[in-house]
Amino acid sequence: MPQWTRGRVTAEKAAHIGGLYLGWPGGTVVLSVDEKTQVKALDRTQPALPVTFAATEKRTHEHVRHGITNLFAALNIATGEVLGERRPSRNGANFLAFLKKTVKTVKPHAGEAIHVVLDNISMHTTPEFRAWLVKNPHV
Repeated sequence: MPQWTRGRVTAEKAAHIGGLYLGWPGGTVVLSVDEKTQVKALDRTQPALPVTFAATEKRTHEHVRHGITNLFAALNIATGEVLGERRPSRNGANFLAFLKKTVKTVKPHAGEAIHVVLDNISMHTTPEFRAWLVKNPHV
């Protein structure tokens, strides 16, 4: 199984990733992982107005800000399950902690691999992440 380094997308990479999404080997786990950064934590200033016979629920436009958070998520392609976690900051350490926790929760069949599909941002290529990959050849 190739573990590609950072770089441009080639036809070989695209075909391999497309093949994982379209027809992964039985027992293999395919996780599509991404992050959403700088998510605003908002709260309404007033409760929702009740639903009546002639009107749907209504909410005010006013809100209070409670800062921001960062969401990490992994979609299990076979089951459709989404594993997510909020973290205070987006960095390599938080990403690796999320990935370690996620990999522990999925159970491939004996001898099968866990494929993690990522984009090319720098926190996916830190020395700590690469060292963890070397120690976990099934990922």
